[in-house]
Formats: sequence, C-alpha cells, structure tokens
Amino acid sequence: LEFRRVLFRSAVVAHHLSDPALAGRPLALAGFSFGGYVAAQAVSRLKQAAADQPVVRAPSTVVLVSPAASRFEVPTVPAHTLVVQGETDDVVPLSAILDWARPQQLPVTVVPGAGHFFHGQLGGLRDIVLRRVPGVLREGLYAVPALIGSTVIVVAYEVDQVTMAWYVTAFLACLVIRIIGMAFHVNLPVAPVP
Repeated sequence: LEFRRVLFRSAVVAHHLSDPALAGRPLALAGFSFGGYVAAQAVSRLKQAAADQPVVRAPSTVVLVSPAASRFEVPTVPAHTLVVQGETDDVVPLSAILDWARPQQLPVTVVPGAGHFFHGQLGGLRDIVLRRVPGVLREGLYAVPALIGSTVIVVAYEVDQVTMAWYVTAFLACLVIRIIGMAFHVNLPVAPVP
C-alpha cells in the first residue's frame, strides 16, 4: 500500500512536470499524516531530480500536517516547509515530530489542544496553512472552500453521523479546492467598482 501511494504521488508530480499547460506554474505539495510522509518523499525525489535536470523544479510550497514521523523515516525537507502538529496528537506524538524536526532546525507550528484530526480546529488549521501561502487573499478561491468544508460538517450533524471521516472529508475538500484555485488561477468574479 505504501509503495502504491508513493508511486501515485510520483505519477501526479510527473504529470505536473510533463504537461505543457502547467509549464512554469509553481508546484505545491501538501500531506497529512501518512500523506505527509509521502509528500516529503516526493519533495526529496524532486530535489534530487532538479539537481540533474534543469526542467524539473522543486516545490515552491510544502505543507506537512502531522507527518508520520513516529511510524516512518520521513526525509529531510526544505527549510521553507510548513509543519503543523497537534499538541495532544496520540497517533503521531508531538515528541516524534520535534525529534524529526530538531536536526533540521525546522520550525514546527503547534496547535494547542489539537489531536491528530484537529477536531473543532480545522478552521484554525486552514488559516495557519493559508497564512503561509503568498497572496492567498488577493487571488484564487478562499471563502468557497471554507464554505464547502463547513457545509460538509453541517450535513454530518444534520444526518447525525458525525464521524472522523466527515471531518477529514471537510478538511480535504477545503484543501483540494483551494489548491485547484491557486494552481489554475481560478478567481471568483469581482463586482465592478462604480
């Protein structure tokens, strides 16, 4: 399973690098938990490839949320990487993240009281991530992903089925829609100034 996920992520990155429509566009990688490990692996491989092939670019933005440092050997990442960790995470303990980040002198943003899935704090997590991405409020989708993510949670409460899957779905919906907005320069219409 791990190999398939790494292979899939590598295929997505390879597509980004080979598609002429995406040439020159920035590459951002993000991952949560095991996905953080996979994203770090992809960053490491892209960095090596960029040294050998000028057409290959390393990602300009890297975001890792609770990367699985207690379960896998997560490689070294660039100094500009945003690492976010829940203080009370019982799946990937804060101590494991700090032990991994310390030799790299990599700052870690700790969300007080947050567990692995950031229950009740996904909005704050979203804001931490979006503050790091340049120009986030000037262009691209911003409010739409937040509204869709919050709608997912409201639906979960309405059908009385609030589970971890709903929270993860809401977070991923926000993240994916936001990244699509940035990658493809999607903007909502702006009212004309009178």
